[in-house]
Amino acid sequence: MQAIPPISTSNGKPVIYFPLAFILLVSAIKDLVEDLKRRADDKKENFGRTQKLTPSGFVECKWMDLRVGDIVKVTSEEWNEAY
Repeated sequence: MQAIPPISTSNGKPVIYFPLAFILLVSAIKDLVEDLKRRADDKKENFGRTQKLTPSGFVECKWMDLRVGDIVKVTSEEWNEAY
């Protein structure tokens, strides 16, 4: 509606672009910061240690080395840290 001179308060000039661009830029920066923090937290968690059941017993491994179906041993200390 801003582009229609008879009903526009800015004589048909699109002055809303600058505030809109500013809001989008701030939002994009905020999302980038949150994504970087989430990535760092994921990396820290993936390199954490746990115990996985193998045919020879429980062995220590990194969380990132686990696969679907692996059986892990969770101690009370690990449970309390997570929750």
